[in-house]
Amino acid sequence: MILSVLGWWLTAGSAIANVGGRNVFNQREHIIKTTKVGEIIYVSLADIQILINAGLEWNPFSGTAKVDTGDRIIKVSMYSPYVMVDNDAYNMVYSAAFQDGELYMPLESFLELSNKVLRGELVYDYGQERIDYVPRFHNILGLSSEERTNASLITVSLSEAMQYEYNVTDEGWLNLIIDGGRVDTNLVKQWGIAKAVQAIRAYQFENSAQLSFRLKEKNASIKVSDSKNPARIIISISAETDESEFSGNPSWRKNEIELIVIDPGHGGQDSGAVGRKYGTKEKDVVLEISKMVAKFLENKGLKVMMTRNEDVFIPLGGRTQLANRLGADLFVSIHANASPKRKPRGSQTFFLSQAKNDEARAAAALENSSLKFEMENEALAAKMGDLDYILMDLVQNEYLKESSELAEMIQKEADGKLKIPNRGIDQAGFYVLNKAYMPAVLVETAFISNEVEEGLLKKESFQKKVAENIANGILEFKRKYQLTKK
Repeated sequence: MILSVLGWWLTAGSAIANVGGRNVFNQREHIIKTTKVGEIIYVSLADIQILINAGLEWNPFSGTAKVDTGDRIIKVSMYSPYVMVDNDAYNMVYSAAFQDGELYMPLESFLELSNKVLRGELVYDYGQERIDYVPRFHNILGLSSEERTNASLITVSLSEAMQYEYNVTDEGWLNLIIDGGRVDTNLVKQWGIAKAVQAIRAYQFENSAQLSFRLKEKNASIKVSDSKNPARIIISISAETDESEFSGNPSWRKNEIELIVIDPGHGGQDSGAVGRKYGTKEKDVVLEISKMVAKFLENKGLKVMMTRNEDVFIPLGGRTQLANRLGADLFVSIHANASPKRKPRGSQTFFLSQAKNDEARAAAALENSSLKFEMENEALAAKMGDLDYILMDLVQNEYLKESSELAEMIQKEADGKLKIPNRGIDQAGFYVLNKAYMPAVLVETAFISNEVEEGLLKKESFQKKVAENIANGILEFKRKYQLTKK
């Protein structure tokens, strides 16, 4: 199971100590307050904001702070270890702490995050007890690779957007030339090599840097694109594949399907739907069911991570981003449905695609309403809740077929076993499934707005049946899509 998210509302703690700081860009000295929670060193967010010459907005009602660096927006919440940088979520493990009217951040993890997104670099000298903000020497931060259907995806992370060009030589070298790039050539050995690449070389020139990839297939199809938020260059390498190898089999296959991310919906200040008769909160019910699913799968030998295992709020986008960073094989988000009418009943499983009917559109609108807890502009959040507004990443289309089959297998397990109607599978624009680069589904276990099903959802025996059905559906998917060992 994933490490429990730790959160504090700090009213008393270790004595506050001051450390020195200097912004090398503007040559200004600063005093920075630090404190300790247990053995963890925390640093004042307000002082760091002054050190890096950024703006800071604090909202005491929502318990959130926003740091504006000029080109990036960093948003922090006391109730979550997740920090939003523009539209991306990062997990610091430890939540922010509040002491003497100020917000404090866990030093090591916050500096690590900051150094991924800031133009400069925050350097903490333990011996001198200083935190300095210095120019970043290397602006090519690293390289990662991910395998997709018949393609390798290589991402080059940058500290800022830069101009680039590329070429492919007759010998099968893909050369990426980055104007103004500065790369640590010694770090190349630590970079993972994609399946489509035999070797990687890095070269530093006076006004540019070059990354060279030795391709396994000289005639491979190359596509290169870039993104400014965060800054990166993305290379897709694909080659012609002998389709007979997978004749009669699904297109997406893996040697092992072993890491499953289970996502209990809602949490913290976001209660989700609330039952009419007993006041049952969706966030509590789905957390218990998710824990049961995780335990069932772990007993079957699978690795399971949960986006939350406590009553904390996690941004919708941060849930799939966690799954992507972990390299998860499947993503399953667990919810309880609701309707303004009392009669609707039954279980249903969704995958991400354009909604085809009003009922699916309504279900997604309900779950997408959680955006209001992470967006300051409620009008924008409402618009994002409009199902037809959700824009899917094109790469994600690779997993639509597999996601629909995973949904079908989960629903098949529920049929006749839960003694509630089987509403089948459907598709809609669920924001929590957006940009999940793996098969991903959302399970609506039952209608918490129906008095009968609310009563069932409160019962541990029913929760256990639901959990076993979901887990068995996942195991059936694993049996079908995992390649047989020879």
